Amino acid sequence: MICTGPFLSRGASHRTSEFEEKLALVRQKILAHIGLGWKLAVIPCSGTGAVEAMLRGLRGNYIMSLTNGSYGWRMIDIARTIRWITYSLSYDIINDESHNWLGMMIGMVHGETSTGQLNDIDAVLDYAKKHGKYVAVDAVASFMFDEIPFANERLGAVAFSSNKGLRGMPGVGFVAYRPELVRDDYDSCYLNLDKWSTDKTPFTPATEIITDLANKLKEPHYILEHMNRYKRQAFTLAYDLNYLGLDSILSSGVKKMNCLQVIKLESQKDKISLIDYMKEHDIELYNGDGDTVRISIMNLFDDNYDGWSRNYSKFMSILKAWSDKHDKQYTSR
Repeated sequence: MICTGPFLSRGASHRTSEFEEKLALVRQKILAHIGLGWKLAVIPCSGTGAVEAMLRGLRGNYIMSLTNGSYGWRMIDIARTIRWITYSLSYDIINDESHNWLGMMIGMVHGETSTGQLNDIDAVLDYAKKHGKYVAVDAVASFMFDEIPFANERLGAVAFSSNKGLRGMPGVGFVAYRPELVRDDYDSCYLNLDKWSTDKTPFTPATEIITDLANKLKEPHYILEHMNRYKRQAFTLAYDLNYLGLDSILSSGVKKMNCLQVIKLESQKDKISLIDYMKEHDIELYNGDGDTVRISIMNLFDDNYDGWSRNYSKFMSILKAWSDKHDKQYTSR
């Protein structure tokens, strides 16, 4: 029989036991990091697809969605298409004991890349425990970069992706979930958590991505080593930016994400000057809201960085040259 699906190395298709072993390895390694009591759906989709699959799969007809930044609103947009009622609330609600909102689900974004803020997941879980609710987390930009308390019984589901912290190619979404919270009246065929939680995929999977991740996760301590590496990289970037006098948009009392820094410039003119100067040197910065730019550690450090990186050194030297030039111009005025 002719196989019409994509092929792995040595001519093995996604329908063979070889691919099933690779998929099983990826699932087992990630679940070993997450802990007991969880299942893992591995879906060929984006991080946004993982968030939608998570929200579609959880029981209940109400969701209380906490908003902060653009990805908080993305969660609300998704939830409103599949829930009867969606409450849109700020994170301040967790300090308000006067309300007990309908439904058992709270939706939140762990790390909001438009602001660089790491939202207080422990405080939200405490609120959920007091009110008998569970928390569904968009962790697309924080899984492996920042700690997620998977052992907390009030954490019900977490969505993330093959790219970002896992350092895989983009194109696969993951949803870790507690099976007792999954609904039995799915309104989706493809984004079905149960279908994607076995080692035999229901539809054609992303074979190259799974193979790439399986090769990475064969390393005995891949996840923990990368988490520690990301923390060192985040500290290095924050320290060097502070040395150059570039201030984070966040106050000292707010916890920052590890995967990026959001820098506030003195004016829109300075922001444009910095972006243009870096572009002249073949470096493109993420544009941020207002007078801010975003700097991601994933675009600066080599995959095996452990104290030094050619990309990072080049970036910081060019940034320092702009800073020195900017200071001289400011002083001359």
